[in-house]
Amino acid sequence: WMNVFSDNFWGQEMGSRGAQHYSYRPLTTLTFRWNVVLFGWDTFSFHVINLLLHALCSLLMTLVAHSLVRKTASKETTKKGTANSWIVAGIAGVLFAVHPVHTEAVANIVCRAELLCCVFWCLGFLVYVNEILPSSAKGVALGTRQVASWILVALFTVLSVASKEQGIMLLPTLASVDLIFNGGVVEVISGFLCCNNSNNDSSSSQSQSDDKHPTTSSAAKNKQRSKPDLRSLKKRKEELKHPCSTPQQTLLQSSLRVGVLVMLFSAVYAYRLTYNSGGPMKMDLKTNPANHIEDAVFRVLNKSYYVFLHAWLLVFPAQLCCDWSSFGIELIEEWSDFRNVQTLSLFFALVYGLYLLIFGSERTRPLRHTCLCALALTIATFLPASGAFLEVGFVVAERVLYLPCAGACIIFAALCEHAVSSCGSEENNALQDENTVNKKAKKTPLKCKSAYKVYCGVVLVVVLMCTRTWLRNSEWSSVGMLYKSGLKVLPGNAKLHHNYATTLPHTKEAEYHFRTAIHIYPYYASAYVNLGVNLANTGRLDQALIIWEDGLAKWRERPIIGSDPVVLATNLGIGNINSGNYAVARKYFEECLRYDPHKALCKQKLSMLG
Repeated sequence: WMNVFSDNFWGQEMGSRGAQHYSYRPLTTLTFRWNVVLFGWDTFSFHVINLLLHALCSLLMTLVAHSLVRKTASKETTKKGTANSWIVAGIAGVLFAVHPVHTEAVANIVCRAELLCCVFWCLGFLVYVNEILPSSAKGVALGTRQVASWILVALFTVLSVASKEQGIMLLPTLASVDLIFNGGVVEVISGFLCCNNSNNDSSSSQSQSDDKHPTTSSAAKNKQRSKPDLRSLKKRKEELKHPCSTPQQTLLQSSLRVGVLVMLFSAVYAYRLTYNSGGPMKMDLKTNPANHIEDAVFRVLNKSYYVFLHAWLLVFPAQLCCDWSSFGIELIEEWSDFRNVQTLSLFFALVYGLYLLIFGSERTRPLRHTCLCALALTIATFLPASGAFLEVGFVVAERVLYLPCAGACIIFAALCEHAVSSCGSEENNALQDENTVNKKAKKTPLKCKSAYKVYCGVVLVVVLMCTRTWLRNSEWSSVGMLYKSGLKVLPGNAKLHHNYATTLPHTKEAEYHFRTAIHIYPYYASAYVNLGVNLANTGRLDQALIIWEDGLAKWRERPIIGSDPVVLATNLGIGNINSGNYAVARKYFEECLRYDPHKALCKQKLSMLG
């Protein structure tokens, strides 16, 4: 049991020669062991627990969405803001629960790491937003409750990281939310960029209007002074009640909390790095071909396109695949490739969206703040999987979108709720201008009509998502169906051809897929192994020996850590014994022991040869 804390996610010692990656997730591994102790090796229990964890994540994400919207709405309204926050939270939670991109994370037992990471991530987020993140009027008196809250945030961060490395991005997300809500960073940026221009424009237009209509202008000013602004009076009353809550002080307080988050992030990250002993992982070319592109510009273009594909799966999850690696997606090697336009469109939409969220009108401030926080959630949680800072062992992976999907769902829900509110207010205003009688009788039907249209659209989206998820679950019902469905999406994926062939009996169809995998990727050692086995089992041992020799030669050209050379050399030794070539067999058994000195079968065969 103690090996859980020294081995990687696949049971290999961290930093050892045979370790193929640095995925360190001891908490997830412990839950698997508890699963076996309580329910045995029956896979049904593993799936049930994954499903329950997904239900818990969906509930927690609903609370996360509610907390975000409530924080922004609390500055404007009370009852209405609370009601709207539950509407947004409900839509976001349902959409998160049924989103098709989550099928892999729930159906694949190994992906429990994503589910556990999300649970602790949400708990840490809720503690920070509801307990540590104060309103600008309350200050940051450090009491026992806040100290306990900070300890809980640190604990949930560690547990989230112990489930999956992506959990460490809880802290940057909290920093972004704090700066947006309490630090007023959006107002600081927009004010810094627009203050001078707006002041010049307003002063010049005001002087011109005063010159043209001096009487009207003075009358309007007197009228304006005569009417008390209730919102300004309320704001002034709050300032008098809490004289220390100035924008500068709230920004300073927020910066102090962000500083604590940065220190906590550094400590957790440094401790996690201590487990990455040993040299860098040498990944196979088929795992992520973009990592092996020598030209830095085209390497960036390919990785940026992978980011676009992830974003597209969040918006339009029609084509889903269990494995996007192994040359299933052709590399971008020319500037004229249309996929570069798709990547540019994504980043243009992102920049333009940020512009609207930062420089939008004051009337839409709650919506803008909610969407900014949700966007920060999506970007921060996806950043480790983007390959921008670290090489990742995949091209596109639906499982890594489990947390980022929450931000997209919150943005969609907030926009829907805003559409209902804005459409209702616009129609009511138009009605007030046209009719002066029976206003109240006619407002409600129009507003309800607009809301009905929006909510019908939401229901349609949820139904489409449910249908796609149902169909995707049927593809996960068996290994053969899963790989076959993947080949429909990525027919050029060498790994899918190989894996699908392993599910078939020793037939011509299996041989075809093995040979296709080798044709796509000539250094695919496992495909050589299994193709040779297929040929040997169908009475073509001579052809099998040639295939195994070719596979071992290709591996020598491009060696990758793993058991493939051991299996190839062993099969060549046994095959040559069956063919009567004992001297050749001895050579391959000796080569096998060079790769794995503890291979008992090779030792046994060598002793038999004398």
